[in-house]
Formats: sequence, structure tokens, C-alpha cells
Amino acid sequence: MSLNSGSKYLLNVGVVGAGIGGLVAALCFSRKNCKVTVIEKTELKGEAGAGIQLSPNCLKVLFDLGLEPQLRHFSSCPKSIDIRDWKKGRIIKETRLNPECMGKYGLPYYHIHRGDLLRILRDHAQKR
Repeated sequence: MSLNSGSKYLLNVGVVGAGIGGLVAALCFSRKNCKVTVIEKTELKGEAGAGIQLSPNCLKVLFDLGLEPQLRHFSSCPKSIDIRDWKKGRIIKETRLNPECMGKYGLPYYHIHRGDLLRILRDHAQKR
């Protein structure tokens, strides 16, 4: 996969691995007028992994890359993370997430399936 953001490039960059980190790095380099080639050995098809938590600092980067509409559509916005007593099921610790994160950091806290996040990143990279 090659990301091209302009006709004259600052640098030629190779990114090995089209996982979450590799694709985000490639998109960031592309925004800085670099010619980016992403190398991945797998076919990247099907479901990959399970749930991912996207904190406000992570969402700042992803939203700045133009992914906010897709992330809002495919993510859930949890109210809290609850730790429960394994026998009785009662909550022993609650960490409030939303809307508290929006008030404190200006961005929400999301949960998304890893496969959905990878697809969003890959689709965005292929458009560039």
C-alpha cells in the first residue's frame, strides 16, 4: 500500500506492519508530505482480535487524521468501567468515563472492535 499526499515529497518512508500502530504512523507521515509505503505480510482479511479502548489522548490523534465520523459510527461510548465482586456481582470500583472525559479532556472515551478500527484505518490510508 502506498500513501501519496503530494507531488514533491519531503521523505520516502517505509512502514513495516499494517497493524494499528503502523497504519496510524503511515497516516501521520503522509500528512507531513512524506511518500509512505506500508509493507504487510498478511492479507488482513476477516475479524482481527477483540475490543479496544480508545482514550481521549488517542482519539485526539485519530480525530486529527479525519477519522471522527467513522469512529463515532462504529464505536460505543461507555458510561463507566465497573469492577465487580466475582461472587456477589456488586460493584466494588467504578471509573466514570462519559460524559466525564468530554468535560475534563474535551474528547470522549470509546470502545471499538479491533477489526472495525483496522478497517477504518486501512480504508482511510488507501484513499490517500
